[in-house]
Amino acid sequence: MNKHIAVLVGALLVGCGPESSAVIDAENDVLAGPEADASETTEQALTATNFFPLRAGNTWNLSDGTTTKTVRVVRSSGSVHLVEGLSSTPAWMAFAGSRLWVWNTTTRAWQTFINFGAATESRFSFGGPCETFTVRQAGNKIALMTPAGSFSPAVRYEFTLAPPPHVRCAMPMLAALTFAENAGLVELRNPNQETWALQTATVSGRTYPLPTAKATLTLNQARYQLAADGSATLRATFVVKNETTRPITFNFSSSQQFELSVETATGETAYFWSADKSFLSALSSFTLQPNRSRTFTETFTVSNAQAGWHTVKAWLPTSSGAKPEASTKVEFVAAPGRCYVGGCSSHVCSDRADVITTCEWRPQYACYRTATCERQANGQCGWTQTPALTQCLAR
Repeated sequence: MNKHIAVLVGALLVGCGPESSAVIDAENDVLAGPEADASETTEQALTATNFFPLRAGNTWNLSDGTTTKTVRVVRSSGSVHLVEGLSSTPAWMAFAGSRLWVWNTTTRAWQTFINFGAATESRFSFGGPCETFTVRQAGNKIALMTPAGSFSPAVRYEFTLAPPPHVRCAMPMLAALTFAENAGLVELRNPNQETWALQTATVSGRTYPLPTAKATLTLNQARYQLAADGSATLRATFVVKNETTRPITFNFSSSQQFELSVETATGETAYFWSADKSFLSALSSFTLQPNRSRTFTETFTVSNAQAGWHTVKAWLPTSSGAKPEASTKVEFVAAPGRCYVGGCSSHVCSDRADVITTCEWRPQYACYRTATCERQANGQCGWTQTPALTQCLAR
């Protein structure tokens, strides 16, 4: 067995023969693509090709946080495409109907690599004399979050190697591949359960992460004084603007299209906007044309809040793709103590209950008998200057 065989597709490319036969020059040996199943519809075929768009220049960069793997379509010759990065040597691949085929240079024949039209949990096998690979569709409604974006639904295929006991073949580097419609390969896993997730990609002129809208969040105040019961009422304005050159559609799994939370300095949730609300379960969406925006304005009350700095976050709770979000800091100030009326003639308004004064009498002291002693805008206790009080003191 060739010691350079390190991955699943590589086994199909070289079988047990010499590695020099692994690369086919399409100019000298033009490959005719495989034939599609006549029973499949055009819609089925188009759906399948959308899960792994093969076109020269399409590139997927995946990372496990330490290393990066790049899968690239380096050449297209008619319906046949040369793909590198899935194996130690480039592989000729082609779609026919809903199946992705790979060229086996040992048998000089096309073999089904992935059947995108198969049902969940369906299995099929392929391979050469050295080993047989069993492919299982492990799910077709997967929601996957990657650095390149959120993808749903995605479809995953798992690969199992079953070599004959008398043949010593290399363990493949691929244990599972996950694809998302229009994006292509979004996750790769090896038998050691090490996972490479999509970081960036260029797919048929589209780049991932997809351009998204810019979000801003503003509050009507930067500081809020808590009421005696520890509550504060805030007014938030969340704006999502499409600053790209093409329309952006945001899809939601319900009628809810806005979300907001308030978190303490330690990350605890002090308020969640949707917690006391209900929404229709019907799907909803809206589209922003270039340079257009959508504004959400909400007035809400945070109860039993603690004094200190908090973070207010707002976002679009989309069901897939980007989730534009923005945040801002806000300070809650503890509720001040009550104000007291004191002094010998009850003419002093302060935050102390034990104020003592001399007991001389002045006519204006009588004006305070009907006046209001409370905390003023400057935060200090004082007499509220109503027209009646002002007129009485002027006499």
